[in-house]
Amino acid sequence: ISFKVGGPCPLLIEPGNEKQLIDILELIKKTETPYVILGNGTNVLVPDEGLDKVVVKIGDEMASLSLEGEDVICCSAGTKVVTLCKFALENSLSGLEFAYGIPGTCGGAVFMNAGAYGGEVKDVISEITYLSPDSELKTMTVEEAKLSYRHSVFKENGCIVVSAKFKMKKASQEEIKADMNDYLSRRKDK
Repeated sequence: ISFKVGGPCPLLIEPGNEKQLIDILELIKKTETPYVILGNGTNVLVPDEGLDKVVVKIGDEMASLSLEGEDVICCSAGTKVVTLCKFALENSLSGLEFAYGIPGTCGGAVFMNAGAYGGEVKDVISEITYLSPDSELKTMTVEEAKLSYRHSVFKENGCIVVSAKFKMKKASQEEIKADMNDYLSRRKDK
């Protein structure tokens, strides 16, 4: 999607909140319409002939960030990883510097256990809220998510990441920014 290649899809739907997502998926399942869930689409190539599925895009409409206590960031699935990293910096919270410059969304990063430069999402995530195949909102721990190299249980269980909590560490903004700039510079060099 981000490469601007590939063909069309019959319908693209971008829900505005969890309830809309549930309603959309229930309708899709009721009508037995094939569908695919998509985040920012930065890790997806669409064939030239397009998709014969409805695309449900969890993007900007489902993006929000908040603090829980002093060191936990609550992040909805449509939030871009870069936005999450900047929010961490603004709140002097360290742990996501490795992710600065990753072009996807929080939901996609959890789904694939995104990582770079020795860091992975599993290193900082504490809890994941997801939508089960029977349209129930549930939570799981990082251990239950079975996060490993570019893998999570979400690739197998048909569940959809809705939000996540990131357990961070307090640090100086100067140190965090220096690390973020270092990782971004390395990413650009490659």
